[in-house]
Amino acid sequence: MDKRQPILLVAACTAVFYSAPFFTAAAQAGEASVTAPLIPAAGTASAETATLPAGSPTSSLAPHKGNPVAASLLNTGIAAYRTGQYGTALQAFRAADRRGHSKAPRYLGLCYEYGLGVPRSLQEAATWYQKAAGNGDVTGTFLLGLLYESGRGVPQNYAKAFDLFKRSSYRRDHVSAPSQAALGRMYEKGEGRPADLQEARRWYTLAAAAGNGDAKAALARLNGKARLLTQKLSAGEASDLHEGVTRIDTSSVWKPVDWIDFSARHNVLIQNPDGSTSPMDAPWFSAVKIAPDTWQIRSDGDYCYLVAGSEYGIMIDSGYGAGNLRAFASALIEKPVPYVINTHYHFDHTANNAYFDAAFMTPASVPYATVPYASFAGLRVPRDYPVVTVSDGYHLNPGDRDLEIVVIPHPNHALGGLAVLDRKARILFAGDEFLMADRASLNISLPDFAENMAHLKAYEQDFDVLYTGPGKMEKDAFEAWAAAAAYGTSPACHPEKALSLSGRKPQGLVRDAAGHIVYTRGRVRPGDATVNAPETVPDGDRYTYTYNGFTVDFVPEG
Repeated sequence: MDKRQPILLVAACTAVFYSAPFFTAAAQAGEASVTAPLIPAAGTASAETATLPAGSPTSSLAPHKGNPVAASLLNTGIAAYRTGQYGTALQAFRAADRRGHSKAPRYLGLCYEYGLGVPRSLQEAATWYQKAAGNGDVTGTFLLGLLYESGRGVPQNYAKAFDLFKRSSYRRDHVSAPSQAALGRMYEKGEGRPADLQEARRWYTLAAAAGNGDAKAALARLNGKARLLTQKLSAGEASDLHEGVTRIDTSSVWKPVDWIDFSARHNVLIQNPDGSTSPMDAPWFSAVKIAPDTWQIRSDGDYCYLVAGSEYGIMIDSGYGAGNLRAFASALIEKPVPYVINTHYHFDHTANNAYFDAAFMTPASVPYATVPYASFAGLRVPRDYPVVTVSDGYHLNPGDRDLEIVVIPHPNHALGGLAVLDRKARILFAGDEFLMADRASLNISLPDFAENMAHLKAYEQDFDVLYTGPGKMEKDAFEAWAAAAAYGTSPACHPEKALSLSGRKPQGLVRDAAGHIVYTRGRVRPGDATVNAPETVPDGDRYTYTYNGFTVDFVPEG
């Protein structure tokens, strides 16, 4: 893995890494090549914390009150430090310390902790951090607390660590935020005191209010929301590709679950395709090979898909049936299946994400993914799995098989919807954006519909068939969708008020002779919806038009 990549990966996650951007500058300057060290850190560094050089704001160069010479020396040291001139930096920091600058010991401690310009010595680092703490330096006090918490350079002592974090937590800005997050962590983990999640939330909330990323992630975890691991904001960026293969190590922040407990719904029955029934908590899988190294899998909910590369497999959606989907998929291809791509956030596509190392989805999907439907009442479904957010043109590769993310500009089915283009198999995996071959029922405007189809049509030379949540859709059905979308914005289109509509409807509630609820595997269930869903179905009369046998219904704008 490229030495710079862990910085991106760790920066936005709840982790035990201390990310230090100045390492990159150091390596480029030729004076040091250091991998970001493993230390239990409370948060991503700010201008007042350890990652001062390389990108820190100039506000960190505040003059030392009453001693302009000391301030000038410290600023000289920081400037040298930023360019990797650690010998010059050390001389300036020592001179600033002799002149009484309260923050100079902190920077000397950083140099010793990371071996920058001097032999690495955690004991020497602790000595300098101790002096900084004695000077009242908030960040130096925090850094000393980290050493006592982890037992690095000093004997591990949770009581001392807690006291140091508490002493440096009094400010209500980014300077004290790492200490506040550290207190939250100690309360959450029960380090040196009984675990207290209420206190953990209180301290995390203070740190998050000051912008601390790890505190925000910790609150999301405690509140059952998905963790945002890293973001890809530029179209086509693929910096997770190493030697042509997507590799993301989440082991430091996440252990995939072995089992999601469905036993609370044991008395609910699922009718199988052969007419038999199974308890809702009984694993059930079927798989059909639809192309070389490509499978359509049903557990329950919509279809999901498995694509295998030369090194591992990737799931496209995860369904909402009982059982370890990852284990089933891995046994099917006799290779690891570490990741899942979610075409949208609905529970029947994201329920089993926690079995995987990471889930790939659009940023808009993250707040709503894996929120259980009403038919899953009583189940505790994990939502704190790592998430990698993707944008249009992002690429994943499980080995000799490029998968490109095609984000739907104005998703009709669910906010944040995407498709996955597999050029090798010549398949477009399109989630639920295409539900019927001859009809589109729109919650978006006709211009947005046209833009969606024009965007997807740009890739039509790269696929021969679509596979969706409901199943296979032939290429000519896609062409009908695209043609009808284009026609809808033309002067020739004259919609009429719709008299009646038909479409994919949920099944009615069915019970057997013993009174057990019986659902049909793969069918929409009555009452199921995402409780915090952001979309709204437009109000008003629906209008319709038909073009070459393809019908579109919609609510006119305004």
